[in-house]
Amino acid sequence: MAILSGYNSYFDCSLDDPGKVDDPETVVGGYISSVEAWEGWQIDWRLSLAKFNVPHFHMREFLSYSGAFIDSKWKLESYRAQFLSELVSVINRFTIATFASFIKKSMFDSANGFFELDKHANPYSLCSRDCSDRAHKFIRETYKSEMPVAYIFEKGDKGAGMLIDLMEWSKLPRPIFKRPRFNLKNPKLDRDDPPAIQLQACDLIAWEVRRGKKDWALKQKLRSSLFALGKGKHKEWKECTHDALSVFITKKRIPLRQEWRHLLDYPSFGPYKNWECTSPSPSESEGHARV
Repeated sequence: MAILSGYNSYFDCSLDDPGKVDDPETVVGGYISSVEAWEGWQIDWRLSLAKFNVPHFHMREFLSYSGAFIDSKWKLESYRAQFLSELVSVINRFTIATFASFIKKSMFDSANGFFELDKHANPYSLCSRDCSDRAHKFIRETYKSEMPVAYIFEKGDKGAGMLIDLMEWSKLPRPIFKRPRFNLKNPKLDRDDPPAIQLQACDLIAWEVRRGKKDWALKQKLRSSLFALGKGKHKEWKECTHDALSVFITKKRIPLRQEWRHLLDYPSFGPYKNWECTSPSPSESEGHARV
């Protein structure tokens, strides 16, 4: 009989290009499963990659037909669809839940215009902390398990320090930051610090959710791979709302910016309620500042 040793959750971030989108969005997505299930996932994932003769999965390379996907066969839509279908099948077989959290830049900027939000969080750390918190609640409340949960994120995203602070504030374990791919040019690095290739699956889900939101807004047909990913055992994909951000600001006790502290004189403000969903302009701030 196998002894359950705990759960690992993996998350990655996908960002809109601010030069191409009017209101860029940040998406963090990933999965959770038992340590033993991830071992089985890793075997099947690597076998699937070998079947298509690629060393890893990287969405940016896959979309641009570069790196591991430079061969002309990758320009055949049927071949690409078959490959994604294989990867999604592996993901759905071994994971027990998928989480995604997303926030629009306008939402963050709106709150940040009134509160000193950017001193405590950025869109990446907010979404990452939210995914971690929901994964923790899923294991404790839905799975009724008290086994330990680890939270692994791709190394290199801006806001890692803020995420560490938010995880500590939320009484969650310190996040672990890993590389998603083997370093073929430096095998010693892989021996001393092996990558977490599970992050390759998170790269896929984060991008698919972000793309799916754009397609939905434009009333375009959603990708079949997104539908397939949504058929996992448990799905929680949520957008950060005005109310949710207000709750976070209140619980974290993030102060108003100096030019807006006169609002504390008005009990109806709360002080963390009724802030408009539009960032104040400098002229507006100066006009309302206490003399």
